[in-house]
Amino acid sequence: MRDKVKTESYFKRLFASDTKYLDKWLSSYQETVSNPEKYNVQSYKYTLFIYAFYKFYSGYSLGLDINEVIPEIRLILQNLIETRKERDSNYEDMEYILHFILLFNQTEFLDDFKKLLEKSED
Repeated sequence: MRDKVKTESYFKRLFASDTKYLDKWLSSYQETVSNPEKYNVQSYKYTLFIYAFYKFYSGYSLGLDINEVIPEIRLILQNLIETRKERDSNYEDMEYILHFILLFNQTEFLDDFKKLLEKSED
């Protein structure tokens, strides 16, 4: 375990819960994307980023190997970049993107980050 503030059983329960919510949200993704007039797709993608972040955080705190949380890192980057393409990027979101790219060697997202940076007013 990396996080010593709570017990291992706490993080196992949290990770299981975060996994359930992320899986549920991902399962409804196709309906959302195929019905953009019915759903706010940007809001949906931002919520997907949040759920992926929660699962990453609880898994990391639990002590999972980095390779086990790479799918969540990719979801975080993918959805945060997507939501920022259509809206101006705030400093905090840009910071998240850059940190995840650098810390977890996700260099395939660098070009998208550069485009956001060039477009950003911040």
